[in-house]
Amino acid sequence: MEQEIDLRPYAQAVLRRWRWVVIGVVAAVVIAAIITLTQPRASRASASVLIDPVISQVVLDGRFTERDTGLFTTATSRRQALIDLATSPVLEARVLEQLRQPDLKPGDLVERVEVRATSDLLTITATGRDTAEAGRLAQLWGQTYEGLVRELYGGGSFGVERIDQELSEARARHAEARRTIDAFLRQGDLARTSQEVTRLRELLGRSRQAHQALYDTYLARTRQLSMVLEDARLLRAQIERGEGVPADALAALVLRLRAAGGENLPVDLTISGPETLTTGREATLSELERLTAIIESERNRLQGETERIAAAIAAGDASAVGLDAATRARYEVELAAAEGRLADLLSEQRALSQTLDLALNTLAVLQAKRDEQVIAQATSSVSVRYLGNMPVSPASRTVLLARNGLIAAVLAGFLVITLIVVLEIARQVRQAPAPPPVPRGEPAPDRTSASD
Repeated sequence: MEQEIDLRPYAQAVLRRWRWVVIGVVAAVVIAAIITLTQPRASRASASVLIDPVISQVVLDGRFTERDTGLFTTATSRRQALIDLATSPVLEARVLEQLRQPDLKPGDLVERVEVRATSDLLTITATGRDTAEAGRLAQLWGQTYEGLVRELYGGGSFGVERIDQELSEARARHAEARRTIDAFLRQGDLARTSQEVTRLRELLGRSRQAHQALYDTYLARTRQLSMVLEDARLLRAQIERGEGVPADALAALVLRLRAAGGENLPVDLTISGPETLTTGREATLSELERLTAIIESERNRLQGETERIAAAIAAGDASAVGLDAATRARYEVELAAAEGRLADLLSEQRALSQTLDLALNTLAVLQAKRDEQVIAQATSSVSVRYLGNMPVSPASRTVLLARNGLIAAVLAGFLVITLIVVLEIARQVRQAPAPPPVPRGEPAPDRTSASD
């Protein structure tokens, strides 16, 4: 069985020595009253600081990655960090630097400042030798705290100084790319090569056009001569049959022959009127027969030339007109070489242009990033506002006496009662009988059973 603890002896001991309790309580109350009345009351002042929740957020360029602090902290931990920052040694050091009092050491101001958090409102209570000193300390503490929070929670992870350095390097790269492409264009190789390619293409193109034009001319004259030949044969057949042939028809035939390119042919038909056709019928037939042979010979010649030019065009040979084969081949080799140089120069120009565009885009992105960082520095993720300070009225003497006396009475009563209980325990230990000696070989008596 478990041994029960009997508290009655201790309560009886306290009752027997109640005078000790009363004397101790009275003495403590008297001492507390004397200290309260003789100690000068310190002046106090309080400052209020509001933790303002952020209602807007600066979204930077999507091409940059910023670490999201929300992944590592919560609103509760951030609020606790702000409360702890209000009593941090860093804040005290900044306030000491502004006070410029050599007699103050680190830790002195923290003992004189009390921070109480109520919702999003921080109340900073400072103690001083007078109201002015307490108010100045509370004001400096609140304003320095506001600046420290803005400095710690404002801005982005990329510094403006670092971006300015990268921006200066980007400007240098852009200027170098601009100078390089300007020097390339001033050399004139691209313009000269482009003009050479154009000249050779036009020269070869005109040769091909002249070749085609000659073919078209020969083909048209061949067709016209074929028609004149048919008309001449028809007139000769009419004369042979004895039909009347107007002199105008023969004249028109001669004109058409000349229009078809036969002005250089040996044709001499003299027909002055119908009587000529009657008296010189045989002579006219002879002239027509000779004319028909001449027309047919010219038509066959032109037809052969047309076919030859057509075959040359089909084979790509333009030597029939304009350029001979050797000259044309030389021009084509020069054109191929010029086109190769032009392709290389255009490729180099594209590469230089891409380098310039890349430098320009980098410059624009860094400039935008710098502008965003300037805005981000002015926008804090946590906004703290210093609201002002005011003196705190000290408590009245009666309230201080009652409070300090009650505290002293409770502490004194507890200490006296504790002392009486300790003395009673010591007395019981001294009066307890010693256990009888245990013979050798016998077990020790069970104290629990004996007490039961």
